[in-house]
Amino acid sequence: MSTEEQVSQSDKNKKRLQMLSVFATIGAIVAISYARGYGDQVVSFGKAAGLLLIGLSILVIIHEFGHFIAAKAFGMRVEKFYLFFDAFDIKLFTFKRGETEYGIGWLPLGGYVKISGLVDENMDKDFLQSEPQPWEFRSKPVWQRLIVMVGGVVMNVILGIIILSMMKFYYGEKRIPMEKVTNGIEVVDSVKVKFKDGTQKQLSSIGHVIGFKTGDEIVSYNGQQFPYFEDYAKVGLLIKEGYFEVKRSGEKVKLTVPDNAIELVQSEQVLPELFTINTIAKIYTDSSTKAFSAGLRTGDLIKKIDNQDIKYYSDVSSYMKNKKGGDSVKVEYQKGGVGESLFVAFALDSNGKMGVAKDDALLKSVQTDISYGFFGSFIPGTIMAFDVVMDNIAGMGKIFTGKLSARKSMTGIVGMGQVYNKVVEGNGFKGFLMLTGLISMMLAFANIFPLPLPVLDGGHVVFLLFEWIFGKPVPMKIFFIAQNIGLVLILGLMILTNLNDVLKLFGI
Repeated sequence: MSTEEQVSQSDKNKKRLQMLSVFATIGAIVAISYARGYGDQVVSFGKAAGLLLIGLSILVIIHEFGHFIAAKAFGMRVEKFYLFFDAFDIKLFTFKRGETEYGIGWLPLGGYVKISGLVDENMDKDFLQSEPQPWEFRSKPVWQRLIVMVGGVVMNVILGIIILSMMKFYYGEKRIPMEKVTNGIEVVDSVKVKFKDGTQKQLSSIGHVIGFKTGDEIVSYNGQQFPYFEDYAKVGLLIKEGYFEVKRSGEKVKLTVPDNAIELVQSEQVLPELFTINTIAKIYTDSSTKAFSAGLRTGDLIKKIDNQDIKYYSDVSSYMKNKKGGDSVKVEYQKGGVGESLFVAFALDSNGKMGVAKDDALLKSVQTDISYGFFGSFIPGTIMAFDVVMDNIAGMGKIFTGKLSARKSMTGIVGMGQVYNKVVEGNGFKGFLMLTGLISMMLAFANIFPLPLPVLDGGHVVFLLFEWIFGKPVPMKIFFIAQNIGLVLILGLMILTNLNDVLKLFGI
C-alpha cells in the first residue's frame, strides 16, 4: 500500500471512529436511562424519533428538491443532493448520476444540495481562487440566484397547501354552525388530572383562566363574527393578541387573552381547552360504572340530583365536583329523555363519581358535514396553511418582546418527535399527514426568516437583495463573518432546544 493510500485509509478510520463515538454516546445515554428507571421515556423517545424521521425525510427531500430543480433549470451544476448530513464524509448510501452525487448521510439533522459556486453551510470556498465558470451559482444573474434560494421554501409551501387541501377534499369537515349553539358554552373551572408519574393536580382550563363562564354566549373575536363554533374554540387563537366578546346575563363582556396564555397551555399548567358547547343533561355511561349498575343508560336525561334541579350537563358537573367516594345520590331521570320520571339511588365510586359523561350524540346531532370538491378544497387548505405562518409570526413576535418564554415556547427535533407521537397515537395516518403539512409550512417560515445570516435561505436572500439594489455583492469578508455567526447561532439554538426537550421529557 502506498503512503497516499495509507493516509487515506487512516482518515477513513478516524472518521469511522468519530461516528462510532457518537453512537456509543447515544447508546450509553439509553443504557443509563434504563438503569435509572426511565425505560418508558426511552421507548416513547424511540417511537417519536422514528415518526419524526419519516416526516422529516419527506420535508427535507421536498425542500432540497426545490433548490435542486431551480438550479438545474438555470444551468447550474449540482454536485450533491443529500438526505441528512454526511458528516466526517461518512455516507449510508450513495450513487452518482451525471454530475450529481445522490445519497443519504448518517446524521439526521436535515439535508442539503451542494451547488457549484455557492458558499453554504459546508463553508467550501476553494472555488473562490479561480475565475467564475458559466455553470456556477455566482456567475448567474441575481434574479436567477434569488429563485434558487427561495426554491426550497416554495416547495415546502406547495407541499403544505397540497397536503392540507387534499385532507379537506378527502375527509371533509364536521362543524357546528353558531346558530345551533343555543345554550351557550360550558367551561371547566377545575378538574383533577392524573399525570404519568402518578401525581394528581387540580387544573383549570385555559378558558376559565381567560375569564369565560358556563352559560356565556360567544359574540365575536377581535370584533369579528365567525360562522362556526370551532373557529372560536381553537387554541391557536391564544398565540395572537386578541379579545373575545361574550353575552353574560344579557350584558356584553370583553375578555382579553393574556400574553402568556399559550405558555400556560404548553407548560401543562392548565387544560388546553377554551370551552365546549353547553348541552342538556343527557348522559353517556358504560357497564363498568355505578350509574350503569343502578340502571342509568346512555341517552337518559337527568332531571334532578338530590332534589337539585338539573338542566344542562354542566349542572351535573358543578353539583358532583364536591362529592366524595362512598357518598350516595338520588337521581331523577327520563329514559331516553322522554316519558315519565324515574328515580334511583346509589353509592358513588371511590373517586366520588357516578360514572357518567356528556352524551356526544348531542354534539353530533348539531354538526354540519362540509364536503369540498377537488379544486374547491384548495381555498380552505390554503387558508389553513397560511394561518400556521401567521401564528408563527405572532408567536415569534411575543418571544422577541418578552411576552412569551423562549424556553417554554420553542421546541427542537426531540419535541417535534413527541408531537408526532401524540398526534399519530390519537389520529393515526390522518394525524401524521396533518402534522406533516403544518410542519412543512413552519419549515418554510423558519427558512425564509429575513435575518442577515446566510445559513438559512432567508439570509442568502437578504444578501442577494442587497446586491440587486446596490449593484454589487456584499464583500466576501462580511459574508463569511455573517455565515460563521449564523452557524454558531443555529447550532447553539439546536443544542439548547433539544437539550430543553430532553429535560422536559424527564420532568426537569
